Amino acid sequence: MHQPFYKDALTGRYSLPWVRLHAAKDYLHMAEVLAEYPRVKATFNFVPSLVEQIEDYAERRAEDRWEQISRKERPDDDDKRFMLESFFSISWDRFIRRYPRYWQILQLRNNLNGAVDLLSETYWRDLAVLFNLAWIEPTTIAREPELGRLVDKGRGFSQHDVDTVLDWHHRIAARVLPAYHRLLDRGQIEVSTSPYFHPILPLLVDTRSAREATPGMTLPNVLFHFPEDAREQLRLARRKHKECFGAPPTGLWPSEGALSHAVCELLTEQGDAGGWRWAATDEALLAGSLGVAIERDADGNVLNPEVLYQPYRFADSGMALVFRDRVLSDRIGFVYRHFGGQAAADDLVDRLRLARQRLGNAEGPWLAPIVLDGENCWEEYADNGNEFLNALYRRLSEEDDLETVTLSEYVAAYPPRRSVERLKAGSWIYGSLETWIGEEEQNRAWEYLALARARLLQWQVGGGADADATERAWHELRVAEGSDWFWWYYSRNKFGQEAMFDQEFRAHLGNVYLATGLPVPPWLTRPILGDPPARFRSPAGYIHPRLSSDPKPTLEWTNAGFLDARRSTGAVQQGGGVLSRVYYGFNPADLYVRLEASEDLAPYSVAIYVRRPDAPTWNARPRYAGDEAAQGIGDAHIVWEVMVPPHATERAVVARALGFDQWETIADLGEVARKGAVLEVAVPLEQLDLRLGDTIGLIVALERERRILELLPSVDDDPNELIFTLAAQG
Repeated sequence: MHQPFYKDALTGRYSLPWVRLHAAKDYLHMAEVLAEYPRVKATFNFVPSLVEQIEDYAERRAEDRWEQISRKERPDDDDKRFMLESFFSISWDRFIRRYPRYWQILQLRNNLNGAVDLLSETYWRDLAVLFNLAWIEPTTIAREPELGRLVDKGRGFSQHDVDTVLDWHHRIAARVLPAYHRLLDRGQIEVSTSPYFHPILPLLVDTRSAREATPGMTLPNVLFHFPEDAREQLRLARRKHKECFGAPPTGLWPSEGALSHAVCELLTEQGDAGGWRWAATDEALLAGSLGVAIERDADGNVLNPEVLYQPYRFADSGMALVFRDRVLSDRIGFVYRHFGGQAAADDLVDRLRLARQRLGNAEGPWLAPIVLDGENCWEEYADNGNEFLNALYRRLSEEDDLETVTLSEYVAAYPPRRSVERLKAGSWIYGSLETWIGEEEQNRAWEYLALARARLLQWQVGGGADADATERAWHELRVAEGSDWFWWYYSRNKFGQEAMFDQEFRAHLGNVYLATGLPVPPWLTRPILGDPPARFRSPAGYIHPRLSSDPKPTLEWTNAGFLDARRSTGAVQQGGGVLSRVYYGFNPADLYVRLEASEDLAPYSVAIYVRRPDAPTWNARPRYAGDEAAQGIGDAHIVWEVMVPPHATERAVVARALGFDQWETIADLGEVARKGAVLEVAVPLEQLDLRLGDTIGLIVALERERRILELLPSVDDDPNELIFTLAAQG
């Protein structure tokens, strides 16, 4: 459970509402569903800065801008424009459609073009009620008559109705922590923690650790190397955890699963920072540290579960390292939203049983760690995930050969049998630290952070430092060390909210100066953000590249179009994708495609499908499109398939669509270059019956053992992103 720290410690102002909203919809709900299944155990992780914010809302010390505007009887035009922009921030299909009036208001908004004066005061009150009501978990609404009456009323709400919904948000927030205390008291859960303000620990200890996962990464011009900051974030976390939950934590989820060898050494120190029984992270760090691949079949099931499904001792310490099964975790986070709840639960349990069968009679019992965000994915599930969670917990309660355990319970009963002597730095996103450092805006943020820290230390050492002012300044600096600010500077995470986070990051750094009476530097008043890089571009001119599969595209690809894989959805980021970017272009003779990936492409088949909307004969979907990765692609009008088989480095096989999902192999081609994570292909236009002036589309499919694993564009993308005309160049 995690949210950034939205509170300005100097003003008490809350900038964003997500702690309040997720408390109303998710934090209490997760505990209440689990409580119905006493045989199922789980480990919940609460970031301490989230606990602090939940307490503020529970005790009505917090009020964010969303709540302030909602409570206004007569919002002004600026408020109304803000509401039009922000009060539809929930799944339109899953939640807004639940309320006919809310859906109607959305349609009006979409046709309003910002003309707020056209709408009556009733519109704005209805919007305030329905936005905040939609963020209350459906089962809570069903059992609370006061909320049920508002649903029945449907429209024409009063200001009293607005206050009623918002008061319920605070009442629900007050129930969150007691619900987890009850589960703790009956031994059903463990509560672990994270460093206080959710910083990326390896980067606090030393920003150079990012190069362990990404050699050659461009780092900030100013080195950030302060292990004492990491220690303090951990010390404060332990203190807050004990204050809230009655005992120090024994388990750690490091922010974003980010660990390094130096961080683990820090965790095993004696003293205030010691006492960790376990820390958890992603399977990519295990594979990188052992030099052993986590092998999977075409359905993503682990072929060597004996490697992944056990904890490891860190060096010669007493601390266990636990590595999550990325595929099982990401299926809950990203895939099962498209399933029925029972079918999703059955799929997960069947996968666990298959892993158990593959372990045979090997020494056990074995541990299959499933780790994911506790608040973000349920919005995309039917009924906020209720059907799935109930079906899953019911199945797990009934299984005789699968047992749910807390992590401390397991490592106490079954100490690690193997050790990791040297842990490779990384996180649960791509197994690297690229999400938080390495790009221009990210690096500038680290430089600003380092400069503010240096100025604070200079002021403190200079004498005359007031103790309260010093603590306020360091508090703001520790807030600015949080991971989320840097997450939003990453080029793959541009979803319209990054400007707010940029402003908040710079405000926290500005508060470091304000708390000490120092002038705020002018450079902190200017946005760090530049124009977001394009995710998609059409071809700009002819290309004539020599196929070399170099790690970076040569200048000969300059005029090519490209499409990046979509890795993120809002605050949720998937770590398991292979495809990264496709380049494509042409000249009067040839069509060119370059595919870049996050891992070696050798084990995969890569298929390039050529679409023609005007073709008389075509196939509706790619070959092997039975996997859920290809569902929903619709009638793609595919006329050609260019397939590069696994491990092939010189040839591609061209097949023609015959209709009704039938294919005819036409020829082998010799224009292929494949090396590591890059594949380049050239196909004569003549071979594909194409000529200048034709309009075509492309689909790239990653396949293995006759199953599609990924597509570009994905089924969530605009399929027109890879449609273009083979235009003659003047």
